[in-house]
Amino acid sequence: MAVTCPDCNGDKVRVGYACPGFRRIETPCSRCKAMGLISEVMLTWLARGEAMRANRLERSLSQSEEAKRLGINRVEYSQMEHGMIEPIDYDQLRKDLSAL
Repeated sequence: MAVTCPDCNGDKVRVGYACPGFRRIETPCSRCKAMGLISEVMLTWLARGEAMRANRLERSLSQSEEAKRLGINRVEYSQMEHGMIEPIDYDQLRKDLSAL
């Protein structure tokens, strides 16, 4: 089942501002690929990514530091935090790492 994209609110474009002249621009929404809808699975990824980010910030770590600690690429970690790719099972990984 599909749900309205939270980034573009179903409008299929995102509004921003660009130089020169601080002019208004519209770009196709990258989350929903300009479809206006995302899957419920991606919505779950967003929630899990937000939890990862909150946990990381609570510990005052940068994305680079957390990615290195987890043994993954920083770009991949960022994509997980932003719900663009499936996040790792963060809770299980933390338990595994704390056992070391």
